[in-house]
Amino acid sequence: MKGFFTQGVALLLESKVELEELAPLLANFGEPRRIPGAPDWARGGESLLLPFLGGAGQLAIDIVDRPWPDEMGAGERGSAEEQPELLKAWTTGYFGPFAFPRAYERACRQAWIWKEAQTEPPRHQAFIRVRTTYQFGEDGKSGPPPDEANPLVELQALTAVTTALARHPAVVCYFNPSGEVVLPPTSLAEATRWAEEQELPPLDLWSNVRFLNLEGVADGWYLMDTVGMWQLDITDHEIVLPGKTYDFQEVEGFLRNVSLYLMNHGPVFDDGDTIDGPGGVNWRAMSCEESFTAPPRPTIRWFAVDGTEAPPILADPQPLGDPQAN
Repeated sequence: MKGFFTQGVALLLESKVELEELAPLLANFGEPRRIPGAPDWARGGESLLLPFLGGAGQLAIDIVDRPWPDEMGAGERGSAEEQPELLKAWTTGYFGPFAFPRAYERACRQAWIWKEAQTEPPRHQAFIRVRTTYQFGEDGKSGPPPDEANPLVELQALTAVTTALARHPAVVCYFNPSGEVVLPPTSLAEATRWAEEQELPPLDLWSNVRFLNLEGVADGWYLMDTVGMWQLDITDHEIVLPGKTYDFQEVEGFLRNVSLYLMNHGPVFDDGDTIDGPGGVNWRAMSCEESFTAPPRPTIRWFAVDGTEAPPILADPQPLGDPQAN
């Protein structure tokens, strides 16, 4: 749920840097304003503010001198001494409005296009947070987003600033906790450039497509899903796959295409609707109040109309938990 911050990403660092080191990277975005930090580390130290939407909104940039707290104060691995302040900061959106515990772990496990995702991100010792907000007006006033604000505008502004900051040599990787994406820093500029050439939003920076082998849960079946479309106020998608009958790259393209379709046309799919999809067959939609796997969120789950019958656990719109990907 969006609150104090409406969007948020991080750049994981091999060592702490100072705010002064970031200012030259932000020269194209105007003169940053500096504000004091909060009393506790989880809500952030001293920050730089950059305006967007003509100054109606602000991009808040701060540095946290510790690794990403993946348990968010809600798990056994969190320090008991730090849990109360960390848990409060997480639940009020200070790590991103849709960040959930173990998002970093899942992102590294599901980074299929970056083979170093299991070795590079764990090197980090600190991180930069970049978040959008409407709470730090220069006149001391805060309020709701202006009429011209929308999630796409916020993410575009956030991505532009984050791409500039990613040029700092201490940056190990980009991490979007709400979309569970980790990428090397060079991928930001590449993905943005490609998206501009194709006149498409850079969804691969904001939303991951994940692959789950359901062995032990529904043997012989797979599930692919998107995570992170809630940043754009759009429902995520899950697709149920009977074995290796369908080309997984074609399935990934299907998930991206239906996400883009919802961006352009709104929530147009109802239970039982069918559309053409992978393998040249129809796929049937089922609305789920909560996803099959973590993080918990509403989804549309797709089933092939090909004569196969999904196991009851997949055909039932009830959450399972967090099956591991193989």
